[in-house]
Amino acid sequence: MRCEYLTSGGQCELDAVPDSKFCEKHSVTGTKSLLNQYRVTCRLLGDGPERHARADEIKNLKGEIAILRSLLERRLNTIESDAELAAAMPTLKDFALAVQKLAESAHNMDVKLGNLVNKQTLMAIASDIICCMVDNIRTLVGTTPTQEEVDVLVEKMGQQIVRLIAEKENL
Repeated sequence: MRCEYLTSGGQCELDAVPDSKFCEKHSVTGTKSLLNQYRVTCRLLGDGPERHARADEIKNLKGEIAILRSLLERRLNTIESDAELAAAMPTLKDFALAVQKLAESAHNMDVKLGNLVNKQTLMAIASDIICCMVDNIRTLVGTTPTQEEVDVLVEKMGQQIVRLIAEKENL
């Protein structure tokens, strides 16, 4: 089977390696880097994309952010004088703004998807959980519940708490 990698001249002419859609040159093992949908073959970037993708503060859109950070890093590493730094400032600013915009977009996406909860929402959830527990535990006052009744009450509280969390939107 022929490699499915598309070059500027069309589809790669080499045969794909077994159990892959790509040849040795264009496979993950051949390129040494696959970030999201990007097959990074630029040897000049080195391990930059992988290092940046592992950073905890990058939430989503990792590949794009990692590539931009790698390009920014690569451009900074080519500067050898004050004059070169001054000349590179517009490009460096563009890279920095692009990284910032992508990082903000990733953060906003995580908030909207419910992957992140803001402090105000977390405090509201905690308050709801406490009220749920108090309401349910008060039903036991003055009684001697059996183990089965306690288990049923704990299960009921668990379901209520899960529902409270699932229904809560970021404030």
